[in-house]
Amino acid sequence: MSERILVITVEPLEKTIFAITKLSPTKMILMTPEEMSEQETASRDILVSTFESVFPIQSYIFSSDNPLEVSSYLSSVFDDNVSDDNEICINLSHPSQSIVYGLLFGAYRRNENVRKIFYVSEKNEIIYLPVLSFPLSNTKMLILNKINEGNLKVRKIAEDIGITKGMAYNHIRELKDMGYLGDEKVLTLTDAGRFAII
Repeated sequence: MSERILVITVEPLEKTIFAITKLSPTKMILMTPEEMSEQETASRDILVSTFESVFPIQSYIFSSDNPLEVSSYLSSVFDDNVSDDNEICINLSHPSQSIVYGLLFGAYRRNENVRKIFYVSEKNEIIYLPVLSFPLSNTKMLILNKINEGNLKVRKIAEDIGITKGMAYNHIRELKDMGYLGDEKVLTLTDAGRFAII
């Protein structure tokens, strides 16, 4: 049976409750920071006590407001909770831009089941954003993963993934042009490259 899973943060409480009532989820994944203010703690308690009898709520605690770490954490939450017939809706209404970017890029990286990405405006309107993905071929993803593993020789990368050295150079040039690799002689992932391989 298909589930509509709403991924949401505890703040701002009014917008979170508005999103829940408008989207009618069958399950909620509540993302909370490791260190919460009194207001965030109170908001979490209100959400849980209000909705736990309506649908299952799974709470996940993330330890950083670094977008890359939030994105990586969200990807692992997806890997643990999402099946092919799930519909994921992600709320980006959190006041921290770092957390919003982490949630957004995590959604882009695991976009197969993401149906809605939205935020609640100041006028209490749901604004939907496009569900995008990283436009990378399997070969480019393999190259990024090899570089992330510390494999920095083009000849070795080409051998490991089964392409010619010339093809590897072409892919690397394109990855640099796209912003996934730095322009230095030594192959290094940019932040965009690190997001892509989460």
